[in-house]
Amino acid sequence: DGIFDAIKRVMDKFPTVGVELFQNLDDYILRENDYTVFHYKHEPKRFWCDIDDAPREEICKLIFSDNPSVIDKLLEFSKDLVCDGSKFIRTDPKYAELQIDGTGKGEALVELAKMYDIPKSQLCGIGNYYNDEPLITASGIGALVGDAPDDMKHLADYVTKASCDDGALAEFIYYLESKMG
Repeated sequence: DGIFDAIKRVMDKFPTVGVELFQNLDDYILRENDYTVFHYKHEPKRFWCDIDDAPREEICKLIFSDNPSVIDKLLEFSKDLVCDGSKFIRTDPKYAELQIDGTGKGEALVELAKMYDIPKSQLCGIGNYYNDEPLITASGIGALVGDAPDDMKHLADYVTKASCDDGALAEFIYYLESKMG
C-alpha cells in the first residue's frame, strides 16, 4: 500500500504532525495535535484509530497539520515518497494534504456539471489557497477570498474584500446576485 507506507514514513519522521484521514463523510484521527482539534468542530463524524486500523477504501484525502515550518519540511520530505495516484499539496500554511487523484474540488465540479448538464458559464467556485486553483479555473465565475495568496488573484473573476473567516462567502453570493440582476 504505497499511500499508507508514505503516511507511516511521514508519521515516523514528524512525530508532532497531526494526521486525519477522510473517507466519505467520516474523519479518522490517526494522530491528534492542536491543529486537528480545530476540525472536531467542523466534521460530522470523527473516529480515532491507529494507522493499521484505518480504512483503506474510498479515501478522499489525508490532512497533515503542524506549524508552517514543520509543514515546509514535510513537503520537502514528501518529494522522495512514491504515492502512485496521489500527490502532496499545501492547502494552508499549517496544512498539507495527500490528495488522491480524481478527488479534487475542480474535478468534482466538472463531474457534477456533466451529470446535471450545467454549462461552465453557470458554475461558481470560491477558494482561499493554492489547492483551490483547479476549482477556480473550472468555474465559469471563480472567486478568491481577500486573504488568498496574492500570486493567485489573477486567476479569479472576483476577489472578495472579506477574508475567509469574515464573510467572504456571503460577499461572493451578494456579488453573484448583483450580476444576475
